Amino acid sequence: MVRQRRSSVQPRGRRSAAAGVAAAVAAVTGLVGVASCSAAVDVTTVVARSATQTVAQRTADVWEHLTITPGTGSVQDITSTGVGDFATHRLDMSLSTGSQRGEVIVDGATIYEKLAALAAVTSKPWVKIDLDTLGAAAGINGLGNLMRGQSNDPTQGLQFLSGVTGPVITVGHEAVRGAQSTHYRVTSSLDAAAAKLPAAEQASIRQIITLIGAHTTMVDVWIDGQGRVRRYHYTFDYRAAKPPAGVPAGALPKSMDVTVELYNFGTPAIVVVPSAAQTADLGQLLAGGSAGAPTAPASAASAALARLLLTTLPPGYQQAADSVGQTGPSDLAKAASDDGGADARQVLMFDQFVAGYQRLWTNGSSQIIAFLYEFGTPRGAVAYGQRQLADAATPASGDHVTPFAVPGVPDAHGFTSSGTDGPGDVVMFSKGRYLAQVVVAGPAATPRGVTALAALQFQRLPSA
Repeated sequence: MVRQRRSSVQPRGRRSAAAGVAAAVAAVTGLVGVASCSAAVDVTTVVARSATQTVAQRTADVWEHLTITPGTGSVQDITSTGVGDFATHRLDMSLSTGSQRGEVIVDGATIYEKLAALAAVTSKPWVKIDLDTLGAAAGINGLGNLMRGQSNDPTQGLQFLSGVTGPVITVGHEAVRGAQSTHYRVTSSLDAAAAKLPAAEQASIRQIITLIGAHTTMVDVWIDGQGRVRRYHYTFDYRAAKPPAGVPAGALPKSMDVTVELYNFGTPAIVVVPSAAQTADLGQLLAGGSAGAPTAPASAASAALARLLLTTLPPGYQQAADSVGQTGPSDLAKAASDDGGADARQVLMFDQFVAGYQRLWTNGSSQIIAFLYEFGTPRGAVAYGQRQLADAATPASGDHVTPFAVPGVPDAHGFTSSGTDGPGDVVMFSKGRYLAQVVVAGPAATPRGVTALAALQFQRLPSA
């Protein structure tokens, strides 16, 4: 958000891409989870046959449910349905989370995402993600090579990884989408699984194990009467995670719970990979290249935000023009510039920044500044808010910052700042997909006054 003055609690680029790491780790550990599932059951004859039997079907419909419990904020549920082609190692999934809808296509070691939030900042319908780029954001080298070795289909890992540390438990017999199946439970050692990989792939897996801080995981697998995998389920606990240096542990979720079901084996599967003209490359975006990203304000989204900003101000304040103090609408380029951090563009992309708007009012001696950013998901708003809060904890030299309670605004944070820029009060909060910051700077600044304005701003924002 705009660096009007230090009281606006702006980051100074001292943190690496925590939000990017969180997104990358979520994707990476999802793949490791499949590997650990594979590891857990590969030593048993029945499951070894199930791998061959399942892949021999060549295709299947796929359903996945992912529950992410973040460090702060609301639990996020993501449901995906689609089709996997085991022969070509391609996957096409439609996903939904809350009111958001999107599509993901996997082609070997490349992922394509089609999300409205990303399209708003790239001007292209698809974003192309090379797994080496994604892994690098999480501090994992050679992720693309690892996944190329795994062929990247939902069952191929059963043939490559083995890490069972105890006996396979037969839980019982259950129907999965009408197919009678046997439910097995095992404990898998990720270290043992990594040791059985080709040497070129072991280093990447060990980096993932270090990152998530877990060496074993419990896995449940359901296998039908024809020896085919019908469902698998696992949970990762991130409380022992060890993120790269400079990234707070709170940037990662507390846990991730995954369930995958395979059905309608042999169903026709035609997965069309987006053309280059339809895609923006994530690697270029993170490096600051154009890749189709707009440099002009995202007018439609920003205009909608402008209508959500404060309209009730104390007597005597006049609204300044958008050209004053770098206020007005923000696209990705402006938001990254306002942030000022070397990793800002990367963080904003991973947090699914959509648009921003800033407005300034003045009475001659004091200023009121309202900042409003919209993200693709509530989780993105919370994650970027954490970045802002991290900076607030380390004020500029000569400044003194004191936190205060913000009654009437859930999960809000308030700060009083005094220093070379003069007095100022800030309240910051997220609500749904929106991150808001209200600043009162100058002699009129009081915690009570900025809290009242923040409460008015909170009421104007929708929850979803």
